[in-house]
Amino acid sequence: MKERKIKSIEYYRVDGKSEPNKSDEIFKIKIGLYKVENFDTNGNIIKENGFDREMNPDNIIERKFDNNKNPIELLTFKNYYNKPLTKTYLSKYLYENNLLVESLHYYGTFDSSGFWARNKINYNSKKQKIKDEYESYNDDAKKETRIYEWKDEYSYVEDRINKEGILAERHFVRLDKRGKEIQHRINFELLSKEDSSYQVYFEKEFDEYGNEIVSISKYVGKPIQKTEYKYLYDGENWKYRLQFTNQNYWTEFRRIEYY
Repeated sequence: MKERKIKSIEYYRVDGKSEPNKSDEIFKIKIGLYKVENFDTNGNIIKENGFDREMNPDNIIERKFDNNKNPIELLTFKNYYNKPLTKTYLSKYLYENNLLVESLHYYGTFDSSGFWARNKINYNSKKQKIKDEYESYNDDAKKETRIYEWKDEYSYVEDRINKEGILAERHFVRLDKRGKEIQHRINFELLSKEDSSYQVYFEKEFDEYGNEIVSISKYVGKPIQKTEYKYLYDGENWKYRLQFTNQNYWTEFRRIEYY
């Protein structure tokens, strides 16, 4: 069977527990519509937008891609009250050997001389990211360096160093074979370079299609929060998701249009 290519997806969210057979009614009257994604024939998300309270498109994102499906440009728009849809941020992405090596971020001006922040990224021989340097050039200049120490193919320690050169955060991350995070621990109060304790903990499980089915989070002094998801699929694409968190339910529907 030939794989169907997605043209667009509308996302709807409803408080509480709703049955899958309610989808036609929800799509018809647009209850809870909060996001729309549009795709090109290569499967890239080229446009995404949310909506304001009056259901006007808002916080729009437009993306451009190269022939390797790498994003090369991201442009955002804001729907300000009584004003035309306004460009807000622009990011441009540069690659070497199909690896992202630099991101340039623009605000207010959108030509090559007007970027106000940049990321520079380095990799090891295994094409694993080992360093990401961020620096902004506006009035509130910021700088952060992230160092990645890979323990094996699927886990690493990430140290975040602030503009004063102080080790401010340490992250312990484990990935699955798809590259999705299945464990993430964070230490905000490092006592030494060898400190492996943590204050925040996240853990996730995914189904065979790469969709989240369990999410667990734990903060110091607070109880564990667990969220579970159940899906109904149209082929490999989900069309119904039921979310359950701490005795509360939310339901999501996706209206999918294919080429």
